[in-house]
Amino acid sequence: MELRHYLETVIVKRLLKRHSIKSISLFSDIETLKKNEHIPEIIASHMHTVRAVGNWANHMEELGKQVQVIHIYPSITAFAAILYWMNTNQNNVASQ
Repeated sequence: MELRHYLETVIVKRLLKRHSIKSISLFSDIETLKKNEHIPEIIASHMHTVRAVGNWANHMEELGKQVQVIHIYPSITAFAAILYWMNTNQNNVASQ
């Protein structure tokens, strides 16, 4: 799913780079950012939602099953919250 890919390649990797943290896996990266207090717990939760829904959607597609828009609503709303937080609290990290 594209939102998961964007979360991993743009948002999380830029946050890791900003704080000089080596990437391991998306799950571990989110947990490290949370543990080191670079992101609040609610944002980590939203990131895990995007990650989990993206994983699920990829597996469904691999099985030849169609993913409906309603299935990804939680990911869309979580992603919007992540972007809002980044815009208001991280000095525009996404644009660096």
